[in-house]
Amino acid sequence: MLRLATQSNNIKTYVDRLKSKSEKSLKWTLLNAKYSVKDFPRMTFNELNDLTLGTFQLKQAKKYAVEHLSNNGSFNIKIAKQRDDLIRAQILSRHKSATLYDVWVQYNKNEILGWYCRCPNGCRVVGCCSHIASVIWFLSFARYHPEALRESASSYLNSITDAPPGYDI
Repeated sequence: MLRLATQSNNIKTYVDRLKSKSEKSLKWTLLNAKYSVKDFPRMTFNELNDLTLGTFQLKQAKKYAVEHLSNNGSFNIKIAKQRDDLIRAQILSRHKSATLYDVWVQYNKNEILGWYCRCPNGCRVVGCCSHIASVIWFLSFARYHPEALRESASSYLNSITDAPPGYDI
């Protein structure tokens, strides 16, 4: 962990080189993550907790992932044609309206190698932001456990009990 704290974010460096054109630009293919990227490592909830360094990101990851699902249930990501170890997604901010954050995740079949997000907290290498966590959570866990994507009944109860006074239920 301490070793990671002193490292720079290699994915950010790579993305910056792509942006500055010093690196050959990548061609991206849009895919439904539910049925693709079969070599993305499966992870347990505890492994995800260790990777993200806490439950906050994982709780937010579920919310972001559910919002990212399209009406037909697809979770859209992009895969680099020239690099099969790099995926990209655009995750809508829950705090800034109409703001999309670009997320990149590098992986192999055994582990997550790195990540980067263009949000204010997306460059860290120890733990990750909720946008990154949502992509990793969906690909490594939720698509194998569809029940994890369902809203709990208590969330609906909270919306009813928080209804304004005088609202006819």
